[in-house]
Amino acid sequence: CPMHGYGAALAATIALISACTDRPTKPNFAVTGGIDMHGNIVSFSSFLNGRVFCYGSKKVTNIILPATMKPIVESLRLASQHLTIWYVSTIEEAVNLALGEKTT
Repeated sequence: CPMHGYGAALAATIALISACTDRPTKPNFAVTGGIDMHGNIVSFSSFLNGRVFCYGSKKVTNIILPATMKPIVESLRLASQHLTIWYVSTIEEAVNLALGEKTT
């Protein structure tokens, strides 16, 4: 699943933070969601079912999604026994999940 479009903003930001801080991303994580000007994670409406299917086919075990998408995910019954879905509201929450807590 390539990284493109509005739903890729969160993934691109996490990748940039990872590169700038030498904090590697955790394996088996997938990320999707937009970011507003205040660092809040915002949802999108397209292709959620297809994205989750694609993630499952890539041996992904964790998915980070906007918290506002939780009712949609639950209504579509997209969760499976091999996927853990994490819901985030801010970029800080997403970065801490994807990269682990920062130690200084």
